[in-house]
Amino acid sequence: MKYIRLALLLVLAITNSAYAQYADSIEFARPKTQRVVRALAAPTVLVTAGLLIRKQNESIQQFFRKPEGAEQNPPASERTADFTQFAPIVIVYGLNFAGNRGEHKLLKSTSMLLQSEALMIAMVRPLKYFTSELRPDGGSHSFPSGHTAQAFLAATFLHKELGQKSVWYSVAGYTMATAVGTCRMISNRHWASDVLVGAGLGILSTNLVYLGHKHRKKEKGNLHISAGPRNFYLAMKL
Repeated sequence: MKYIRLALLLVLAITNSAYAQYADSIEFARPKTQRVVRALAAPTVLVTAGLLIRKQNESIQQFFRKPEGAEQNPPASERTADFTQFAPIVIVYGLNFAGNRGEHKLLKSTSMLLQSEALMIAMVRPLKYFTSELRPDGGSHSFPSGHTAQAFLAATFLHKELGQKSVWYSVAGYTMATAVGTCRMISNRHWASDVLVGAGLGILSTNLVYLGHKHRKKEKGNLHISAGPRNFYLAMKL
């Protein structure tokens, strides 16, 4: 029962922090500062929480470990994380091909996805080798969780593209991402701090790319052109 309660608390903590972004997807008219704050809010909460609990990692991990003598790295949980981390991305492309278009054209969303992936890797990989933290099962390069970062990057991508159409797309994406983080702990591959920081970095990478796109899009809207039979008018708002 303790194991189940703690797993549920972890799910709720990550999902609630990530879900706070939903308001951003339905309010595009917010000032630039507020959009920046919203883009940074959930990642900041998750990363800060992960750093604060690092000293409690071992005691928290006891709730996720199997009884002595049982297999500590169940193949099912590892396979679940391996595939589910990309599931929200598959959903976006699957729905697009089925005619349910996302917020942006497929070429543009693909470009932003690739930028998000590059940014996430640029943050996660150096941290892994710089901290060189041991995994719960004795492996190396534990901090932060790359699987969890990828899963939350994908969930945020789904949220940005389809969250406006239905909140359930966002809920589904972040639930799958949370399952990935939980599975990484169940399989004894990551500490709780690894999962929380990985989740924050995954969300942050996608948020920053989409935030930059919104700003560029807004700037383009400041150029106004009108033409008539005898005149041509161009104005740019500075």
